[in-house]
This record gives sequence, structure tokens and C-alpha cells, in this order.
Amino acid sequence: MTAPLVGVTPIFALSFFGYDMGCKMQTPAGPNGSLSLLQYGIGGAVSGVFSTAIMGPGERIKCLLQEAAAGARVRGTG
Repeated sequence: MTAPLVGVTPIFALSFFGYDMGCKMQTPAGPNGSLSLLQYGIGGAVSGVFSTAIMGPGERIKCLLQEAAAGARVRGTG
């Protein structure tokens, strides 16, 4: 249970950071500037790019381990 909790924390931290940065890059001048729905969507896309840096390598390792386990079962060694 510890490994998923330790892994999820940086993913969500980067996701919120990326969303904030994506929205700030598009904020109109002035204190009362509001964003459109499309601009909020772009902020969400930027957050996805930030969190991919953490999730990508972990997902790749997980896929390789699952493939190795499936191959071992097919060969009858697992």
C-alpha cells in the first residue's frame, strides 16, 4: 500500500502545478480576467503533460513486467 501512495503524491502535485501554470499562461490582463471553457481545457492539457513525466516511466515498467509474466505462463514456467 505504501508504494502507490508514495507514487500518487508527486503525480497529483505536478498535475495541480501544471494546471495552474497552464491557466496562468492564458490569463487575460487585469485582476478580473476570466478564462473561457477552451482555455480551462488547455490548462488541463498542460497538467497532463506535466504528470506524464512521472507516470510514463512507471507505466512502461509495469507493462514490461506484465508482458514477462504472461510470457512465462505461456511457456509453462510460471
